Amino acid sequence: MISKRQNREKLKRIDNVRSALVPFVKTYENGIFVLSDGRFVKTYRIHDINFLTSDEQGQKSILLRYGEFLNSMLDEFKITVINRKLDEVTDTDRLFYKREEDGLDELRDEQNTYISDLTKRANSFVGEIYLTALCTREKYDDAVLYFSRLENSSNQILSKLNSSLIPLDEREKFELIYGFYEPDKKLVNYDRKNEIKSGHLLTDLICPMSFVPERNSFRIDERYGRSFVIGSFPQYLSVSFINELMSSNVRLSLSIDVKPLSKEKAIKMAQDKNVANETNIVNFQRKQNEKRNWAANIPFDMEKNRDDLKEFLNDLTKRDQRMFFTTMTLTLMCDSKEELIKESDNLVSIASSWVRLDTLTPRSRQRDGLITSLPLGGDCINFDRTLITEALSAFVPFKIQDIIHNQGIMCGINRISGNLILIDRKKLKNGNSWILGKPGAGKSFFAKQQILSIMLKDPDSDIIIIDPEREYSKLVTELSGEVINISSNSKNHINPFDINENYSDNIENPTLAKSEFIISIFEQILKGKITGKHLSVIDRCTNNIYRRYIKNGYKGKVPTFKDLYKELSSTDDSELSKETAQELALEAEIFIEGSLNTFAKDTNVKTSSRLICYDILDLGSQLLPVGMLVVLDSILNRITENRSKGKTTYIFIDEIYLLFTHEYTSEFLYKLWKRIRKYGGYCTGITQNVEDLLHSERARTMLSNSEFVTMLSQATSDRDELSRLLNISDTECKFIYETPPGEGLIHIENKNIPFVNRYDKSMKAYRLISTKPGENEEKS
Repeated sequence: MISKRQNREKLKRIDNVRSALVPFVKTYENGIFVLSDGRFVKTYRIHDINFLTSDEQGQKSILLRYGEFLNSMLDEFKITVINRKLDEVTDTDRLFYKREEDGLDELRDEQNTYISDLTKRANSFVGEIYLTALCTREKYDDAVLYFSRLENSSNQILSKLNSSLIPLDEREKFELIYGFYEPDKKLVNYDRKNEIKSGHLLTDLICPMSFVPERNSFRIDERYGRSFVIGSFPQYLSVSFINELMSSNVRLSLSIDVKPLSKEKAIKMAQDKNVANETNIVNFQRKQNEKRNWAANIPFDMEKNRDDLKEFLNDLTKRDQRMFFTTMTLTLMCDSKEELIKESDNLVSIASSWVRLDTLTPRSRQRDGLITSLPLGGDCINFDRTLITEALSAFVPFKIQDIIHNQGIMCGINRISGNLILIDRKKLKNGNSWILGKPGAGKSFFAKQQILSIMLKDPDSDIIIIDPEREYSKLVTELSGEVINISSNSKNHINPFDINENYSDNIENPTLAKSEFIISIFEQILKGKITGKHLSVIDRCTNNIYRRYIKNGYKGKVPTFKDLYKELSSTDDSELSKETAQELALEAEIFIEGSLNTFAKDTNVKTSSRLICYDILDLGSQLLPVGMLVVLDSILNRITENRSKGKTTYIFIDEIYLLFTHEYTSEFLYKLWKRIRKYGGYCTGITQNVEDLLHSERARTMLSNSEFVTMLSQATSDRDELSRLLNISDTECKFIYETPPGEGLIHIENKNIPFVNRYDKSMKAYRLISTKPGENEEKS
């Protein structure tokens, strides 16, 4: 039982910790907080960009744009880079596969072991960039207006860098702060309405139980920290300084607090300093003249000040530079005192190449340094250094873009940051995908990894593969899928007239889309020589054979090509339509009654399986155009059926360039690529013939509009073509030129991410998906 005295002491302790670590007197749900000095503050996340993989010209361009962004800030602000643990950025539990008791749990267990090992080897900390803006306003509404204008103006500039500001709401900022103070805990009890109703302070939610400042460090509950300030800036600084400093795999927060000075005040200050320096020079010369020392030189420091001030005034008046008072602080957090000492020495050593990193003393300054280094409020240190825009831009926080989706599938490791690449195609505006690379680069391996991951992780989704080289049969069979061999003499048959009630968006006339598809088949049969008379007869006959089936609620016997053949043969509406119908029947006879009649029979394959592979290797050249249309339409049937069930459908098309060699399959695929997203599906095209593929304007459009493109090692001509189409820099192109199998670039959401993706060869999964000749036989 807690006594009243103990309760009072606990509340007093919480009050002391709150006042020390949470400098807010009021918080709003939209993320605007009020500091104890009455100023308003709001924090934004800044999307990282590919700075380190840009060439020299690209980096110069980024620095100029970043300088433009800095110049646009009117009030005090801070840029913060925080190393956060991976499990704070994403739910790492969702990386692992749940057992489903479906015969695939052995593979899931193996994958979970592999993922666990990989996460230990990969960086466990992820760097994130934040902007915290402050403003002094009389009213809250005025502050809202200020931050709104700041967001708009900043995003206009940052968009030129392929970056943007994402505002943090109240909960997100609480989670960010609490995650730094209490990294082993989650902010699970955030309930704004109940907290306010019960009279509690919301800031108590993120307040640690204890804070103890020490001589040159501090302790928050059971963890130890140390705050530093950068004590001196050199004349020139490497643009990789922040990245080097933040490269340690430990919890760090680095902030650059910036107080902009208006150009008028900056010029006035520089002029005053210049007048003071010139006065010192005149006084010095007067004294020397009195001593009759007329040949005395002006002291070096005065001469240097004169040159520096002249250059400084030139920067302010002619080079669009602004003046900033700048303080840079850094806080390190560790689990033990011993680790804190070790990592502190490491940081000081890294920084010593450029700057002096000073531990803040006395103990009260440790608390000030901690508050200043976090995206909380203003500068409590006031250890100001004067910098112009160009110098401040050198502290560029950008490094490399990462992609870490909360429920994503692992696609390898970022070669630059060392972070896992986790991609959830459902989060993309256009989740269609491409896998490109020359022979032996690892295209099929990467595609099979994707297929395996989807099968094991998402039991409510279906996967359909078009396989022209018979590369996927083993994997599909092992995963209890269905392999459908399509050829003129195969026992597998697909009825192109299969239809379901969801096949068309046109509810009143559902056969319209099917009629268009049948017309496409006849266009292939007639080699494009189709007339308006043909179209009318096909449309009429198609509607006739479906009438009874649809009226019966899509039940009973589905019409086939033979039914259409009979309908065409019996048409006698007029002499003209009879002649046209008989012409169509004769042209299609080989596909209905003749040797290529594989598509004139009822469907007899198990198309209800979760995983289906259409093996088209033996589909001859004469049957290929029609056969591919039938296969694609069968897939469309499945997609529309899945849409009505709320299921996702993934389509993988290997050697997709083959489909673009025929006009009508190309057109059908182009339409499918555009429609599939609204049907809850995603297409993936795989090819080694990039140059041939890009000869098709449709293929170029499909590729440029897809948000997820995996590029493995490319031939020189393909690499050059892709770099123009996807805006890949020369430096980034190095990651897709003569690279080993399993390495390359992932182009996603306009980001270009260098990656490495390899499996342990001892794994069963590796043996299933490896395409190296003889490798499977050796391992089996």
